[in-house]
Amino acid sequence: MEDSKGALRLRAWVGDVRALPKGEQPTKIAQRLVHPGTVPLAGKGVLTATPIGPLMQAGEGVQGLTLLQFVQADRSQDVDHNERNAMIGALLTVAADRRCQLLPEGVVGIEGGNHSLFIPVNLQTDDTLIAPMPKWRRVNKEFVEITSRLLTMDEEDAEAIMAAIHMHYSSALLFARDITGAYALAVGGIEALAARFGTTATDWDLWDKSNKWEKFFRKVDLTEEQAAAFRVQLLDDQHIRLTERFTSYFCENIPQEFWSESASTYVWNFDYGTGDSTEGKWYDKGPRSSQFAEDPTALRKAVRAAYKRRSEFVHAGERSAGFTEEMFGVGPGNIRNSLSYAQLRAALRRLIQTELAERGDPAFPDVDRFFAENVRKTP
Repeated sequence: MEDSKGALRLRAWVGDVRALPKGEQPTKIAQRLVHPGTVPLAGKGVLTATPIGPLMQAGEGVQGLTLLQFVQADRSQDVDHNERNAMIGALLTVAADRRCQLLPEGVVGIEGGNHSLFIPVNLQTDDTLIAPMPKWRRVNKEFVEITSRLLTMDEEDAEAIMAAIHMHYSSALLFARDITGAYALAVGGIEALAARFGTTATDWDLWDKSNKWEKFFRKVDLTEEQAAAFRVQLLDDQHIRLTERFTSYFCENIPQEFWSESASTYVWNFDYGTGDSTEGKWYDKGPRSSQFAEDPTALRKAVRAAYKRRSEFVHAGERSAGFTEEMFGVGPGNIRNSLSYAQLRAALRRLIQTELAERGDPAFPDVDRFFAENVRKTP
């Protein structure tokens, strides 16, 4: 049953647990919970909390790590554990008035041992973001050029591009915690660029509902003058104009060869003895999308669907881009006419680069004055 907001999942969980025969040993699920405070939680109830210890993470403040256990009536039915964790984390955050997150991890038992490994899983939705850093010389060169162009272009252009850069950043920070929110932010970044650099005109023939309306016009025997008046009024609808502006801007500014480019993936090695990640290697996954490289119509449908997905989340709380759907074949990127998070974010970055390349001067003024070794140290 489709449950994009979580209410049905909550009812099903509680109902299934209550229906368990008395005396039957239920299945218990364990997930790690991160929360504020130096002292981890401890206690029993509907949720059982077992302290693990303090968690020190740069920039995150004082945190504790707790093992949270709860009953699941039928674990085989609990496929989308990421959305289940999001549901419980959301409820705990409201209940405690504190930031509580069930970590997006898979739990693996060690054969012959009495402990488990907790392996992060959401990171694979965009493995480029978690690959080792490029050489610093390249990063610094790109930073200087981007900054210089922003400083030397039209101020309103710079504001739009900077807005997209910030949304790209926020999306990258969020993707490992909440892929649905990260997806919406990536769409928002493209929308910020489309609002400034896209066209407001809407082509009737490119609108995905135009054929449906043309059939209606013929069915009710409208004259061409009457049909033309209807077309103008329909395309004047604000939501349609925003959707089509977004779609046209995306499709007109992302070249077809973008989808033919090789999409390399970095896979970290994992030491199952220690639970630590070790250096891995790059693998060639083939073209970013053979479908979109060959079928522009399919791409337009996918871009419209991405905009719709963002609107449903922002305006109605619809969570239609969960981790399981993203990774295992029933959601964005894994069905036809659909953009994955990795594809969408890569497109946003390419659009930012495209708008930057058309504006401003890449030569940073007085760049030598900014080198750390030239800066007088404060006593």
